[in-house]
Amino acid sequence: MIEYGRRASRIQKLTLRYSDLDGEALLRPVIEREFRGRIAVVSSFGAESAIGLALVAAIDPRTPVLFLDTGKLFSQTLRYRDRLVAELRLEDVRTIHPEPRRLAEADPENALWLTDPDQCCVMRKVEPLERAFSGFDAWISGRKRYHGAARACLPLFENAGDGRVKINPVAGWSRERVKDEFAARSLPRHPLEAQGYLSISCITCTDRVCPGEDQRAGRWRPMQSLQHDGASGPALVSSKTFTFQKLRAKRTRRHSTIQRKGVGFTGRGRRCRRGRNCSPYRRTIAAAGSSRMPTPPHSST
Repeated sequence: MIEYGRRASRIQKLTLRYSDLDGEALLRPVIEREFRGRIAVVSSFGAESAIGLALVAAIDPRTPVLFLDTGKLFSQTLRYRDRLVAELRLEDVRTIHPEPRRLAEADPENALWLTDPDQCCVMRKVEPLERAFSGFDAWISGRKRYHGAARACLPLFENAGDGRVKINPVAGWSRERVKDEFAARSLPRHPLEAQGYLSISCITCTDRVCPGEDQRAGRWRPMQSLQHDGASGPALVSSKTFTFQKLRAKRTRRHSTIQRKGVGFTGRGRRCRRGRNCSPYRRTIAAAGSSRMPTPPHSST
């Protein structure tokens, strides 16, 4: 209780001290003074990630950047990461991977996202980041209020729940300001944006956004429920898992019927004649059964 009070007091002090600042003006004292040598950036190198990375690079390109490679990312994201690292001259980008032994034990078929997506996120995101956060007292996020849902009330500073301070320097920025900053700084856009992907994560859990939808509407679209920010609560866990189980059962029955006829479907919707001999990856995608599945990670933009 005492420790919690200290963290809350620290966040209150930071908020009072810097409440009238944002962007680079906020990040400079935070990086150079408040958390000098003890702060990192967490970046997905997604649709709007270049803004936050550019702000940090303008202050100190040696600031550690933690990039989580779940093993299920778009190949376009990996190439975009390499391009931004080179153009912004970032000097300390640390690619974080899930623990191979943990994945081999809990997800041997590489399809846990279909039956228990929450546990998939725990193994591929939460646990690796917990290890990567060792030695840091604060981390920088690129989240914004206009993304909606749980992000609509984002503060500049918040308790990350693990004793660390989470900083949201562009929380109050609008879509228009983000667009203007991209243009002013001549920053490249993520190649998948042109295809309608406005919030980009793992290939298995990312979909295009239709005109008029929220920017993050494509995340977890099979759930058809509210995107929950941060760790999922008990109610959302059961709802998300249940929905994916129903989806998988329905599509597996359909695929089994097709296999009895000697015809299988590839991950991109093309028919093949291999039936039960098609690869596990393609059977998994076929089981998911969505005509809106993203482009496979090995394909070109």
